[in-house]
Amino acid sequence: VFGYTLDADATVEFGVPMVDAPLLIV
Repeated sequence: VFGYTLDADATVEFGVPMVDAPLLIV
């Protein structure tokens, strides 16, 4: 159970670099 999103801005949440992809992990 995670709570971060992978958005097109490649933002960094929870200290994890996101990739360019629409994805929501809940």
